[in-house]
Amino acid sequence: MMHFYVKIIRCASGERLPTLIDRSTGIPNFDATLWTVSALRPSNVASATIDQALRSIAILLTVLRTREIDLSIRLNNSRFLDAEEIDAIVKAAGIPNVSLRDYLTPTKQKHIKPFLVHSLESFRMSKQSEKNPASVSPSTTSIRLFYIKQFIDWRLTSEILKSDTTKKSELSALKTLIDLDLKNRSPTQTTRNNLSARTGINRKAQSILISCINLEINTTLWHSTFAKQRNELIIHFFLGTGIRRSELLGLRIQDIRPRMQEMLILRRPDDRDDPRLVEPNAKTQDRAIPLTSELYKLTKNYLITRNKIVKGKHDFLITSTSGSPLSKSEINRIFREFDSTPELKGLSPHILRHTYCENLAEDLHASGYSQTEILTFLRRLGGWSDSSNTPRRYISRFINETAANAGLELQKKIFI
Repeated sequence: MMHFYVKIIRCASGERLPTLIDRSTGIPNFDATLWTVSALRPSNVASATIDQALRSIAILLTVLRTREIDLSIRLNNSRFLDAEEIDAIVKAAGIPNVSLRDYLTPTKQKHIKPFLVHSLESFRMSKQSEKNPASVSPSTTSIRLFYIKQFIDWRLTSEILKSDTTKKSELSALKTLIDLDLKNRSPTQTTRNNLSARTGINRKAQSILISCINLEINTTLWHSTFAKQRNELIIHFFLGTGIRRSELLGLRIQDIRPRMQEMLILRRPDDRDDPRLVEPNAKTQDRAIPLTSELYKLTKNYLITRNKIVKGKHDFLITSTSGSPLSKSEINRIFREFDSTPELKGLSPHILRHTYCENLAEDLHASGYSQTEILTFLRRLGGWSDSSNTPRRYISRFINETAANAGLELQKKIFI
């Protein structure tokens, strides 16, 4: 357990403000809160981004408390962090939160009984397990260190602005050194490990998934008729439109436009009408997604049942069986039901977004569209900007298969 945790506070305006709480007192940490309201909020960053930033700062503050380091006292003496302490922060940023405190807390020296013979191999293995705790991905470590560096920059800059000329010069030089040290120690992002990149599910697995949610076939997967009807619609939305989880949960009834037979994806940050503390929201650009007559009919049939349960309490499209707006954790629980099917184990909304992009790229390629045109269509339907390269990551399986087929054709020509 860490010394600090993030709590989301809902303001009267509807704004969700993540706050870093000191677990020992239950009081918000002063520096982290001041950083949030003076540096992050004025930058118009999303609540989820502030949450992620504060979770990174929790790691930094946990390291400092474990080592009994008071930054204010250090700064009064024109000292901040030395190389060994920065190294400890960098290592802690690469460790999962659940095991961080155990890693930071020094273990008591075990009493070794005299004349007791130990296996050299067991001694080596015990030392190796002590030095190599579980680790997070390099990208997660890099993100954590990015926010830690931002916070340290802000803390030093605040002190520099109120210091005299001599101290200001010393702290400025210190800030430059720490910036460079943290930058050099942050893991670099690599694109070489393409084989383990996330991909969608293949056509066979998609057929199995459709069979699982078919109301005429599915008799045991979910208990109530409403849950089966809702979950069938959810899967079809993910697979047929490439919508994100947060975008689906933020849909309102009026976002389904009957005349145009389309669905609107709109940003509604800090919506005071949303009762959920962790508010789902669209991440990227507003857009309209066309719906087939089959998917629109599925939505209309669901609305008939949904309205009987909700009884006008709110206008969110996707709801729980109790009638309240569905939460992110409840969506995740729906997908865990598929783990018993080997072809669908580990399925998630994001994997279905990859699947949608791969299906679209494959169909457009078969229709004769170029890769440039395919990426343009993906950017428009996926909500990315016109210059975004993100869609390339979402069609990695399609690109790999296309390249493999081209390679096989070349081999055939050689042998002919």
